[in-house]
Amino acid sequence: MAVTPAQMTTVSTQEFVGVYWRGDQHGQGCAEASSMEGLPGADPDDWYLNRIVITPPECRGSGIGGEMIERLKLRVAKGGGRRLLVEPGGYDSDLGVQVRFYEKHGFKRTGADHLWVCELLLGKVSGPGYDQNGMSAR
Repeated sequence: MAVTPAQMTTVSTQEFVGVYWRGDQHGQGCAEASSMEGLPGADPDDWYLNRIVITPPECRGSGIGGEMIERLKLRVAKGGGRRLLVEPGGYDSDLGVQVRFYEKHGFKRTGADHLWVCELLLGKVSGPGYDQNGMSAR
């Protein structure tokens, strides 16, 4: 399933980033993150991935989620975010599948049991589709 830029929309403020996909037929999805600034114990440059959802399930595995997460990481990094955190689990997807997805996109497990983090150092994004300087290879 090819994803065209026209099918994705990115919305952002200083405290929120959302990437939304609308497929040709019946597919849709979203990836949303919020700034953790002001939360007790949080670094002001940390962001939390609230959710990434693709429906219907038949659309999963097609690269849409990967494109959404990479766009979200880039927008957060451009806004000064240094780390994007996520806790895999929930919804109707296998935990192992979720963990492999996040690892593929640059997330690493922290010391906390269920917390994974993607470093967005100096506004540069790492992971598939990005070179060693954090520039998109697309």
